[in-house]
Amino acid sequence: TGKQKEALRLEKKIQQFREKNPYYHYSLGMQASLEGQYEEALDHYKRATKLNTTEHTFYHALARLYAQIGEKDKMVANLQLAKKYASDPNNKLRYAQKLEMLRNVH
Repeated sequence: TGKQKEALRLEKKIQQFREKNPYYHYSLGMQASLEGQYEEALDHYKRATKLNTTEHTFYHALARLYAQIGEKDKMVANLQLAKKYASDPNNKLRYAQKLEMLRNVH
C-alpha cells in the first residue's frame, strides 16, 4: 500500500516498547526455558527483574530455573526475593513453605 516506511517506523516503536516491558522478557524467558535454552531464559528473567524489581513472579521463575541448572544458592536467594515481594498472603506462604522444605532437606 506504499506505507512501508510507516510500517517500519511502527515496528521499531513496538520493539522499543517491548524491550522496556518486563512482562515481555518474562514471557520470552518462559519460552526459552521450555525449549531448554537456559542461558537465554536466564538473560530474559534477569532483564525482567531489572525492569521491575518488585514482581515476585519474576524471582520465582528465576528460582525455578536455578533449580533446573543446579544452582541451589541462587535458587534460594530468588525464592527469598519472591517471598519478600509477594503481596498476596497465599503466595508468601507458598514461598515460605518452599524455603522451609529446602532447609529441612539438609
